[in-house]
Parts: sequence; C-alpha cells; structure tokens
Amino acid sequence: MVIDGHTLKFALDTQSELFLKIAILCHSVVCCRVTPIQKATVVALVKKHTKCVALAIGDGANDVSMIQEAQIGVGIFGKEGTQAARSADYAIREFRYPLVSVSFPSLVIVIVMVVAVLLNSITRIFVVC
Repeated sequence: MVIDGHTLKFALDTQSELFLKIAILCHSVVCCRVTPIQKATVVALVKKHTKCVALAIGDGANDVSMIQEAQIGVGIFGKEGTQAARSADYAIREFRYPLVSVSFPSLVIVIVMVVAVLLNSITRIFVVC
C-alpha cells in the first residue's frame, strides 16, 4: 500500500481502524509526504491495535515525535541536524556503501530488512517518510 499525506489524514480522521486492518493485510505500507504528527499517529495506531513492536527510523527534527512514539527509535545524524539522533534509543552516524549513493527512504528499507533478518520477528513493514 502507498498512501500520501492528504489521503492518510482522511483515513486517520474517519476510519483509522479500517485503515489499520487493510494495512496489516499488506506486506509493506509506504506513507509518503506526511506531517510529523501523522508519522507519530501511525506508529501509535500500530502499537495500540497490534502486538507488533514499532521501530521508527528518522534523520531530522520532523521525525522526533515518531521516534519517541515507537518502542525502538533509531536516529541518523545527517544534513538535517542531530535532533532525531539525540531523541532516539539508537543513533547511527552515517550510512555508506562503497560506490553507491543511498537515498533516505532506501536507507530505511535496508535498515528495516537487516533488523528483520536479525530479529526474525518482523512480519510487516510500514515505511513513513
């Protein structure tokens, strides 16, 4: 599922539980162009209505509320400052792979996949950017 900020606002305001039920049926959910409060609300919704552990990864001040809402918060020091890294449970200095430039959404997916393999417990991926 891919959902933008305007559509997510409508879904959260009118049918949040239905949105979550549909989202859980998907293997991946990508929420793009959303506000900081929407990011935190999606994490809170997942925590409240599922038995999943919420992992949030962010690189800027707009990700702080999402990181703090999650059970596991990962902040990345980057061009947008240090707020996300300072508010997180875990902080990553930077992400580099030789000869490859990685965008932030790609980085999030890579980190979530690595964590999923390590923990062998993540069955659904919600990407909020």
